[in-house]
Formats: sequence, structure tokens, C-alpha cells
Amino acid sequence: MTRGLEQAVAAGFALMVASHLLRPAVWRTFLSTLFQQPSGPLLMAMFTLPIALLLVIGHNDWRWTPAVIFTVYGWLAMFKSVMYLLWPETAERIIRRRLASPRFLYTAHCVAAGVAAGMCYAAFAV
Repeated sequence: MTRGLEQAVAAGFALMVASHLLRPAVWRTFLSTLFQQPSGPLLMAMFTLPIALLLVIGHNDWRWTPAVIFTVYGWLAMFKSVMYLLWPETAERIIRRRLASPRFLYTAHCVAAGVAAGMCYAAFAV
């Protein structure tokens, strides 16, 4: 189960990162539109919370191996989901500021690509 969870999350995350890298304007428009609605952060949490819960509950392994990247990602996604659910105004303000900065988005996408590569390595190569 754990290996399958790692592979599913790695493949899904890699595809999402590729989409963000190849279509940044589409994503910027989508997220800008989404976060103009008061319910935008809640909708975003509906997508991130299930994956976060699966990782936190099903992959809460803190041993220093390449697979620890899934545990760290799960807890960070959980934190993000909780923030979006409990403090949507704060999340909306943060997202709007980040969307206004192309440099931030480029940096975030590069970091995400590195995380996706690490996930794919841990899930498929090790």
C-alpha cells in the first residue's frame, strides 16, 4: 500500500508541476479567478486535504530515507489545507500577493520540480 501511495502521489505531483511549468498563464488565470471568490480557499482545501490526510495517516514515516519527502509533503499539505479551511482570508491574501510576483512563481515552480523529481526517485527508483 505504501509503495502504491508513493507512486500515485509522485506521478500526480509530477504531472501537476509539469502543467504549471508548461502553462503558467493558464494557472495564474485560474488561481486568480478562484481566489476572487470568498469560497476559493475552501475549494482549494477540498483538493489538498484528502492527499494530505492519506500521506499523514498512511505514510507518517520520519526515517531518513528518500521516502521521507512524502511525509514532509503530507504535513506541509495538511498545514496548507488547515490554513485554507480555518483562515481563508489570510490564505486569499497570501495567494494574491504571490500571483502578482512572476519571480516568486518561477522560483516556486523550480522548487516544486525538484520536489517532484525527488518523489519520483523515491517512489520508482529506490
